[in-house]
Amino acid sequence: MTNLEQAILTLIFLAGTLITASIVYWSLRLGITPTVTSGKVRSKLRESLPADVEGNIYELGCGFGSLIPMLAKQYPDRIIYGIERSPIPFWIARIRCWHLKNVMIIQKDFFNTEWQDARLIICYLYPGAMEKLAGAFHTKVGEGCYIISHTFRLPGWEPERENKANDLYRSPVYRYRRP
Repeated sequence: MTNLEQAILTLIFLAGTLITASIVYWSLRLGITPTVTSGKVRSKLRESLPADVEGNIYELGCGFGSLIPMLAKQYPDRIIYGIERSPIPFWIARIRCWHLKNVMIIQKDFFNTEWQDARLIICYLYPGAMEKLAGAFHTKVGEGCYIISHTFRLPGWEPERENKANDLYRSPVYRYRRP
């Protein structure tokens, strides 16, 4: 093995170590690892989307951006905001969605973000975050705003629709509407 090959392998190893360390650090800090939404759950989520949305669309904790292209295609005349705090998933989402003209990927804590003119919010979070958001949705979004969550319920809210994915876990997708 030449010196150049050894240097390249060393750089790849270091980059992999730094990426892994970053994901582990942010997973521990935020309480959840970035998890890609499976195709079967994405299909049920697509069925749960409202036909039209008259305002902005937000994905809170967009992770690697796996849902953003579907949303951009479904709502080409709306702005889709993907909000992600963890740096590696944020950059992957940004690269993944760079070509989508109606998408903005923002690196920020969504709890400290105003969801301007939100009419649809999508989230795949953990129970603690859903509990915090349950109250925030009453004060930060307007009447009629759709909120779609998969796997975890929104405590204190009654879903207007529930779909179960045809996967091993029968993962639920909940659709709520702000009264």
